[in-house]
Amino acid sequence: MSLLVVLVHFIPTNAQSITNGNFNSRNSGWGCNPEAVDRESTYGGSSSTNRVAEVDIQAGLCQTITGFTIGSEYSLSFKCSRRTTCGPTLQTMDVTISGGVLSETVSRNGGGFNFTTETFSFVANATSHTLEFEGTVSGTCGLILDDIEIEFVSALPVDLVHFDAEVNENKGVTLTWSTAMELNNDYFTIERSNNGNDWEVVNEVTGAGNSDNLLHYESIDNQPLANTSYYRLKQTDFDGTYAYSTISVITASQVSGKIVKSYPNPARNLVTLTEVRNTDDLKVYNSMGQDLTSLTRVGIKSSNKEVQINIIDLPNGLYHIWVGENRYSVNKI
Repeated sequence: MSLLVVLVHFIPTNAQSITNGNFNSRNSGWGCNPEAVDRESTYGGSSSTNRVAEVDIQAGLCQTITGFTIGSEYSLSFKCSRRTTCGPTLQTMDVTISGGVLSETVSRNGGGFNFTTETFSFVANATSHTLEFEGTVSGTCGLILDDIEIEFVSALPVDLVHFDAEVNENKGVTLTWSTAMELNNDYFTIERSNNGNDWEVVNEVTGAGNSDNLLHYESIDNQPLANTSYYRLKQTDFDGTYAYSTISVITASQVSGKIVKSYPNPARNLVTLTEVRNTDDLKVYNSMGQDLTSLTRVGIKSSNKEVQINIIDLPNGLYHIWVGENRYSVNKI
């Protein structure tokens, strides 16, 4: 695979760290109202020393795990058995990983206590993901879990320099991205969502196949959603394997706001805004919609309604600066 949104090659070598995946420390590290972890024999198993966890509709399990490499493939595995001391014959639960990278249903139907291993693969689209197990059958008797692990499977070449979404002067959204290198790259797909989970295709752009040069791409969404639009870039190889970029967000107010020029653009330290009358409501947002105003400093107004903002403390990337109805888009380099 040939795409990740980071700027350097990085190949992880160790499994991601799940805290207390074998429940030897009872509930330590787990959230989502975990039930008091007990010994396997309590739920119908043979061991009176091995600790396990139960997941039912009232007691779930969740944990946030960090250290993922965006675009790399990982494997989630865990032992699972039906609880045989009570409960319905059919017991089920949902298994999800945040960011929409994994959504599965696991069930056990009848039979005695018997641990078998479930294994699912997923591609990380963030450096931090939340793993959650949630019971779906009424009652307080559900599935029994043990030995939950996430392991690194394979790294993907890391060559996406940036992916940005910006409202253009026609009230559409211009999406731009650059690659430093491409390997077996068939095409890119622009995907859009109204909630960050359910995605639709906006456009496809042919890739370069193989390249060692810096390449620039652009696509335009002429009909952004009425409310917030989430955008992501999907890159597909000739063999059908694919990876996703991080998500860029465009809000309804960004689309409706008056677009005003700023200079220089791109900027390193200072950016000048034109047509500014009052800076009391000045806000600075990154491409993910996070408010980073506190990292900037507003300079002195000049007689021609211009204001300088010091952006030296902002990380490199695309920013949207709002002053009243005026919107300024600035690339910090």
